[in-house]
Amino acid sequence: MTECSGDLRARRRMRTADTIRKAALRLVVTRGIDNVTTEMIAHEAGISLRTFFNYFAFKEEALMPPPIDFDEGAIACFNEGKGSLLNDVATLLLTQFEDVDEDRAQLRVLFELSQTHPKLVLVRDKAFQQYEEIICKLIAGRLKVAPDALRPRLMAACIAGAIKVAMSGWVRSSEGTAADHVRRALAALETLFSEN
Repeated sequence: MTECSGDLRARRRMRTADTIRKAALRLVVTRGIDNVTTEMIAHEAGISLRTFFNYFAFKEEALMPPPIDFDEGAIACFNEGKGSLLNDVATLLLTQFEDVDEDRAQLRVLFELSQTHPKLVLVRDKAFQQYEEIICKLIAGRLKVAPDALRPRLMAACIAGAIKVAMSGWVRSSEGTAADHVRRALAALETLFSEN
């Protein structure tokens, strides 16, 4: 069975974007964000400056994690799920946190920068907003309602917020994997508003 060229192109683009992100993160960790230029990132990644700008508009954008992306099979499986909605969302989302643990020290530096550096704050907030929108569309698809309906929007906001809290805790701690932290945060949503 041959692979379609669209899939190959998409994977190649993802690999190049990942190479650029890792190069940008290495440079920022060692030199500081204000001492890093797009030219330096392109050189470190082994690409041309033009290629850099085909992927990212500015250096801060290259420091953000990639957008979440699920294959059609995973989405179909989620839509047909028979478990609780929250558990099925957690199962789907946890696959996105499997490969981040090796970059914990570098992500800690990035997390601290993203609290104060104005452009990074904006890029980080935009990334979380996009993350929340993707989760909202997934939930709306499962519930067979419009994505702008109140229930999927509220659920997506809670889930995205829980993930943000979990990742913040993971970056600051030295224990557990990113997936462990996210799993605990999502499980806590089940009883979040219980007074017991």
